[in-house]
Amino acid sequence: MGGEGSGRHPDPLAIGRALGEENALKRREVPVMDMDVECPEDMPEWGRRFWATYYDGLRASGVLGYMDVAVWGMACMKYHQWREAWQMEQDKGAYIPTKDKDGNVIGATDAPWARREERLFESLRRILARFGMDPVGRIGLVALVPEPEEIEDVT
Repeated sequence: MGGEGSGRHPDPLAIGRALGEENALKRREVPVMDMDVECPEDMPEWGRRFWATYYDGLRASGVLGYMDVAVWGMACMKYHQWREAWQMEQDKGAYIPTKDKDGNVIGATDAPWARREERLFESLRRILARFGMDPVGRIGLVALVPEPEEIEDVT
């Protein structure tokens, strides 16, 4: 155990950085977005709230580029779906009682809406990690931020 070749394999990006490859640092760079994009009109309520809460910060930090707006919209939609599933779990509970033929409760099974909530949360977490919205997601993320005089006031 623990011999040569064991353990986590190095990340190709980390190898490139260690070798001083200039492109290794540019792989995840995105063009700075110099225009404001409105939340789509057909975005449901919780998706709109999510967009309004985080869009300006992601845009100002340079993380949200032109090519990312569609994915950001999907993340907001996924947030809305997760929030609805979460609310259903809060209202109806995470388990459904299992009964025997006489109607006596003998156990419980996961409710379908609880399983859906878990799947949606995991999917949302993966998308948000791509935008650096969790600590691990920020590792290796390079945001192109304009020079200080080019940054517009977002407050």
